[in-house]
Amino acid sequence: MTTFTWLAREHQPKGTGRFLDRLNLKTLALNACFAAMQKRYESVIAPLSDDMKVIFTRYETPKDPPNYYVRDLSHDAKRAVTAFKDSTAATAGRRASVCHLSAQGRREAGGHFVLPPGYKKGERLPVIMWAYPREFGDAIQPAR
Repeated sequence: MTTFTWLAREHQPKGTGRFLDRLNLKTLALNACFAAMQKRYESVIAPLSDDMKVIFTRYETPKDPPNYYVRDLSHDAKRAVTAFKDSTAATAGRRASVCHLSAQGRREAGGHFVLPPGYKKGERLPVIMWAYPREFGDAIQPAR
């Protein structure tokens, strides 16, 4: 064995990236095979060739869902193996809100709401509400 290959993470001000390096054990020459950085997350799943020029990766960005690719590093080519669609597209634009209610002489209540895209403050919307089916003696008991 004259070479040693490793996969590692690198932390930089621009973000955390993964890279794949190869070290020649006789000459101690370092060869950077692959590096994924900046505004994308790509990790090496497995090498597909002994010379590390063809690798299997998982690639995603904040806008693109995770998919798998075969990368030919000698030609800087990428071929998609999967074409998963964004499963969170239906929730895009929604935002969460917390509401606390109290009435004179009654217990306080609160809840988490998911507001639809385009909601404007003060707009009236229908609400589906679920409450505990029994009463509690103090505010600590529901958390148990």
